[in-house]
Amino acid sequence: MKYGRSFDIIHAQTAKGQSIAVITKVFHNRPIVYTRRVDFIPKGNLTRLKYKLTNKVIAISTPIKKILEEFGFNNIEIIPSAVVETGLNRKRGDDLKRELCISGKKIIATISSFVPHKDPFTMVETIKELSEIRTDFVFLHFGDGALKTELTEKITKYKLEDIYKLLGFYDNVEDFFSIFDLFVMSSQEEGLGSSVLDAFIYKVPVVSTDAGGLKETVEGRGLLCHVKDAKCLAYSINRMIEDKLLREKLVNKAYNDVKEHYSLKENIEQYVRIFHSFACS
Repeated sequence: MKYGRSFDIIHAQTAKGQSIAVITKVFHNRPIVYTRRVDFIPKGNLTRLKYKLTNKVIAISTPIKKILEEFGFNNIEIIPSAVVETGLNRKRGDDLKRELCISGKKIIATISSFVPHKDPFTMVETIKELSEIRTDFVFLHFGDGALKTELTEKITKYKLEDIYKLLGFYDNVEDFFSIFDLFVMSSQEEGLGSSVLDAFIYKVPVVSTDAGGLKETVEGRGLLCHVKDAKCLAYSINRMIEDKLLREKLVNKAYNDVKEHYSLKENIEQYVRIFHSFACS
């Protein structure tokens, strides 16, 4: 690391960054802080050595912390991701509704890549189940990925083309929270689920699996189902749409909690405290 010695602390935000910082530690001899955002189980002795040479690990959720503790690493603190409320471009949402001809429909949505750990196939199963309960909705799936072909085939097999819309990636996708009636996550592995925090801050009700950090994030603020339980997800979506009092109670709690516990101010203060401990040691 050419410039490592110029800094008092090196903060890695990715596993690759952590690896580079550790490999070059013999040259820069600076404390390394690493923020881990994924709940994949680490493996191998080289990974153990990498964590041993990392001075402090930040986990963004309790499940990530537990995974690392089971791996044998204990120097961990939890600092969840921060979410910042910004003004939404509501015109983009209104334009999308007109483009898709979905005005008057309940708009259910997810923002999720087409990759195995996001489990998009359970999402399709969920929408199939929901379509047998009600027909007044459309489902918008923002994202892309390696499983797009298989996902499209499954949507076609279930004849959901008019309901299940694959929209690809959009810049500033959070603008579309302005038109969502409900936000859904079907992940089977998830570090925290930052899109859920966006739903909270924009007062969109949430239904989710309890994968990884989603349980900690959504519990008491939305409705939870076990991983791969499409019937539960469909039932919970329907319940959230039908029960106005429940919906308002959860949305208000989620909004207040995210403003208090996931604020940028609190996030910065916690990181500054950790950095200061190294600077003064």
